Amino acid sequence: DFSVSTGKSTRYPTAEAVAQFYDAVSRDVSALPEVRRVGWASSLPYGTNELGRWAFEIIGDPQVEARDRPIAEYTTAEPGYFSTLDLPIMSGRGFNDRDTLHSLPVCLVNEAFVRRHFPGRNPIGARLSLIAPFNRPVQIREIVGVARQTSGEPDAPEELLQVYLPLAQFPTGDVYMVVQPSAGAAETLT
Repeated sequence: DFSVSTGKSTRYPTAEAVAQFYDAVSRDVSALPEVRRVGWASSLPYGTNELGRWAFEIIGDPQVEARDRPIAEYTTAEPGYFSTLDLPIMSGRGFNDRDTLHSLPVCLVNEAFVRRHFPGRNPIGARLSLIAPFNRPVQIREIVGVARQTSGEPDAPEELLQVYLPLAQFPTGDVYMVVQPSAGAAETLT
């Protein structure tokens, strides 16, 4: 009931209201004895990505023509997503409660992103200019961490480059809840 394109909703009219909804559901689901961890994200490994692919530039690197800008797949995620999927942060830090709408805009990148765009240099602290579709303004975000590589589509010709945005800083209604069971098969949680 929250529209990404307009940012308007009758039930959750503000980004804060959307965040409060996700927090409330996370608390309720986490309280179940069968649940170990809960997280939210706009895409899943091997799944559909609701945000799609956007162009970007690395601030400080030589500029390229708009048609030659590199692209990456974008995912919004909250801190619990990475631990729920056992997706470790390889360097830097993951998202935390201090990453809010009112704090420094940050992002994580994956290992393929680092191999391709930061060979021999540390990406932590670098800034990206994200050129989002849907007539959204360009976003400047600081890389604060590198997430372990996940597989993209099985028949993809090259490694998937990913940029993760904190759900608290880029609220969207198109997200998936991921749940890790405390024991047994995940299917029993449904």
